[in-house]
Amino acid sequence: MNPSNSDNQEFVEKSLIRVSVVSIGLFAIKILAFVLSGSLVALGSALDSLSDAILSFVNSRLHRISLHEADREHPFGHGGVEVVASLIQGIIIFAFGVTIVTESILRVYRGTHDTEINSEGLFPAFIVMLISAACAYLLHLYLNSKRRKLEAAGGRSLVLVADHAHYSGDAFANFVSAAGIALVWLSNIFILDALFGVLSGLVLCWVAFPVLKQSVSDILHTEIAADLQQKIVDIAYHADKRIISIHRLRSRALGPMIFVDFHLKLPKGLTIEVGHDIGDLVADKIKESFPQVDIIIHIDPDSEPDDELWEPSFRSPEG
Repeated sequence: MNPSNSDNQEFVEKSLIRVSVVSIGLFAIKILAFVLSGSLVALGSALDSLSDAILSFVNSRLHRISLHEADREHPFGHGGVEVVASLIQGIIIFAFGVTIVTESILRVYRGTHDTEINSEGLFPAFIVMLISAACAYLLHLYLNSKRRKLEAAGGRSLVLVADHAHYSGDAFANFVSAAGIALVWLSNIFILDALFGVLSGLVLCWVAFPVLKQSVSDILHTEIAADLQQKIVDIAYHADKRIISIHRLRSRALGPMIFVDFHLKLPKGLTIEVGHDIGDLVADKIKESFPQVDIIIHIDPDSEPDDELWEPSFRSPEG
């Protein structure tokens, strides 16, 4: 049995709150590492963890709003709330990356990289970054498992996808940061801290890109993945043997919601009531696999030619 919207809501909220709590702890130890070492790499990683904690918590609250039922002012639901949250998260991650890159370059330009590093604090900072890298990787695995479980149940959450993408980059960035701090500590070449700071900032910008891309795709009403469309078509065809064809399939996503509409061709001798019942049956079958879908089905008689505006992208399972 697939979970309801309320089940998905609780599932995503609990996942994000747990991640937020861990991120607060990582922020605390990274700030300590920065105070001890003066390393810009440690500071950048600390700011990243702080943004993780805040955004994960805020996202858990906004996800609840995004699943509210449609109303008069929002006839397509409130999924746009999650799109906006994901977009803001991507912008903030990108801005943190640009900030770290800029500050690293300025340290080199000002020639202050030697005086701002405390060599005695580099080893503790190295240990902290190793711990942080391990934690980030575990969070990446945790969120990936939650994302897969949600998608397997027909659910969708942009904020969960955004958090997962972020922590996958965090794990790599923290390992690179640990390596950079170790290299500075062993070589006493303090300018390397600024150079690794540039690399850490660029990684954050790279992580932000897919988050921003997915958010913009929702805003621009990009169609959902082809495999999901095919699954919807297969479910529709198997719902009733009297279905002749499906055409003019359109789809888009908005936060946790998926919107689908298509034309369903039926034998012309059926009554309007029977055609309506078949349409309802098809919609119910699709919702069993996609609980967060909004469907509009237009019934056509078989005497009417297929809509030529779009060639049917998907055929019946029999071809």
